[in-house]
Amino acid sequence: MPFLPIPAIETLTLLLLLASLVAAWIGYLRIPYTVGLVLAGIALDILGVLPPTTLTPDLFLWVLLPPLLFEAAFILRWDHLGSVGPTIAVLATLGVLLSALVTSAIVALVLGLPWSTAALFGATVAATDPVAVVAFFRRSGVDPKLRALIEGESLLNDGTSVVLVSVLTATFASGNPGVLSAIQEFLVIAFGGLIVGSAVGVAGSLLQRGLTDHLAESMLSLVVAYGSFLIAQRIGVSGVLAVVAAGSVLGNFGRRFGMSNRAREEIDGLWEFLAFVANSLVFLLLGVAVHPSAIRILLPATVVGVAAMLAGRATVSYGLGSLVAVLWKIPSLRWRHVLFWGGLRGALPVVIAIGLSSEPGIPPMLQSLVLSVVVVSLLIQGVTLEPLLRRAVANDSAGA
Repeated sequence: MPFLPIPAIETLTLLLLLASLVAAWIGYLRIPYTVGLVLAGIALDILGVLPPTTLTPDLFLWVLLPPLLFEAAFILRWDHLGSVGPTIAVLATLGVLLSALVTSAIVALVLGLPWSTAALFGATVAATDPVAVVAFFRRSGVDPKLRALIEGESLLNDGTSVVLVSVLTATFASGNPGVLSAIQEFLVIAFGGLIVGSAVGVAGSLLQRGLTDHLAESMLSLVVAYGSFLIAQRIGVSGVLAVVAAGSVLGNFGRRFGMSNRAREEIDGLWEFLAFVANSLVFLLLGVAVHPSAIRILLPATVVGVAAMLAGRATVSYGLGSLVAVLWKIPSLRWRHVLFWGGLRGALPVVIAIGLSSEPGIPPMLQSLVLSVVVVSLLIQGVTLEPLLRRAVANDSAGA
């Protein structure tokens, strides 16, 4: 019998306690932290501990997503992007479009979904989440270029995926699927977000230069993160890319130009903590949202969805990745293995799927299918990730 609903503050406390316990014990299970969180979330759902209103679009979009994006962009150094920058740019733009196209075509043809639903599914699951991969990298000391490639591609493909979903949603809602107008809207939303985020990042860097209190500087970084997202969303451009741009500018230009030495240490610690908390809550709530009975009902569609998603990623990693390697020598074949199997899905597809559930005309099964596919792929790839990564990076620290 399900427990009675509990107040929000108690829910948050329970989730944080559970995340702490998972973090403490995950080393004994030899599985990624994110996989452990999903399994714990599923257990919470079976026990009926959390109220059904725990998972909302606003919670994901406005509270949990900005710190995840900002922290990843903030710690990524520009000097590590030099040789991998062109590869990142191609994989995170053309790669997302190619992955979405392949995935959409497979689910439409095999499952018989309407092309509009299939296209939204493909665009939603095109974004990758390198949390588990980066955690392995930190323990293994791999080539910084490989880490920059994985993190940089994930950051930018997050933005591309969100913009693509926004454009598709608006296009299908208007009933006017014009290719040129869709491309124009895509460019406006994407570059608008980058411009807004860069401007906020520069403004934050200039303001920090006038501050002498490290606590005030830390607080200003919070304003930059959430402020860039808020401004971009309000004016109709990409909040995701705005946060990425703001975090990148503050973490590189602002770090050298405006931050005191004490502030650098404090802000690094602050955002590492906030991203850890946000990631923990996202994956716990993902497990809560995906009911085992729903996975059972959607199992055939989920199997097709996972296969289609992997096919789309393989097309990018090995197809487009091979063409890019001819031009810039990166990524090597071993790195392409990491790009493929390390391209787990995580927070962003969940955020997009939850957000789409409130859009008119979107079939309810789209959210259930996305969440089921993310959970199943996390369990499959997460459990097998470290052995493959060890093989892929062994004796290949130079990578390219």
